[in-house]
Amino acid sequence: MPHQQNLSYFGNGHDEAQMIYNFALPPLVLHTFYTENSEILSDWADSLEFKSRTTTFFNFLDSHDGIGLSAVKNILSLEQINFIIKNVQERQGYISYKMSSSGQEEPYELNITWFNALNYEDDFEEPVAEQVKRFVASRSIALVLQGVPGIYLHGLFGTSNDLLLVSETNSKRDINRRVLFYEAIVKSLEDPHSRPALINQELGKLIKIRIKQAAFHPNSYQKILKISSKVFAVLRTPTLREGVVLAITNICNGNVSLDIPFELIKSYFWVDLFSKSNYKVDQGFLSINLEPYEVLWLKSLDVN
Repeated sequence: MPHQQNLSYFGNGHDEAQMIYNFALPPLVLHTFYTENSEILSDWADSLEFKSRTTTFFNFLDSHDGIGLSAVKNILSLEQINFIIKNVQERQGYISYKMSSSGQEEPYELNITWFNALNYEDDFEEPVAEQVKRFVASRSIALVLQGVPGIYLHGLFGTSNDLLLVSETNSKRDINRRVLFYEAIVKSLEDPHSRPALINQELGKLIKIRIKQAAFHPNSYQKILKISSKVFAVLRTPTLREGVVLAITNICNGNVSLDIPFELIKSYFWVDLFSKSNYKVDQGFLSINLEPYEVLWLKSLDVN
């Protein structure tokens, strides 16, 4: 359903759902990575409202069903939605349609695995490591947004489209319901160069660090920083303002240089939670260089 209608499930913040699916997030993330422009995603994230301290969003990107389009009907234009559809079809995905009130067919769901939604399966010129980097960058956005993140099993291993199963069952949703065998998963994880092993290493690193940071608690304050259309940036601040985290994701396949004004972040000294490298504000700006699809989580070292 449209995003605003979905919010009604919060009720007044105390009398209905405590957590609701953030249905608009998946198609907005896809649009962001397809266009290499984060402006619409950042504007939408900046508009998110939480009814109370006991309500929050379930931030997911994929599930046993498809990626719904209804949630973004009033956020993206028809042209922008068709652009997403075109990209999904180019990546061997399917589109599910329903009849509108006017009797016309309209797209309501994308059927594709999340890994294939971000990558061309038959692109042998692009190393698997680069595809995994793009995949993990997209998933990092669901990890840093205010709310509770969730990862579908197939999104944990980077499963490919199951086109054969769709042809057998004639159900488009089965494209993302491949049967996984334990022995095959274990074997692939033992190969350090395999897709599941690389995802386990890179995505696993984010998850392990995330659970230790108070800044990512569902009730921690969120401030979207619109510092560049090439990155998605959010400042997460715990209730006690200790351990502020600045999370930045490069959403494009190119290097990005940022000069973030001190006024936006209010801290002089930072440490990268991944590399442990130190950063500091110089002449009023925090200068950062990001590689393609790099994810950077900086933790404030200032005593607030």
